[in-house]
Amino acid sequence: AAQGHDGAKLGTSIVSIVENGVGVLSKLFGF
Repeated sequence: AAQGHDGAKLGTSIVSIVENGVGVLSKLFGF
């Protein structure tokens, strides 16, 4: 159970990083 929770947390972190990256790219390129 703990391992699965860590996996979910890691997935959430990756999603957050991707969303932040998209936000930065949008500002840079004016999407």
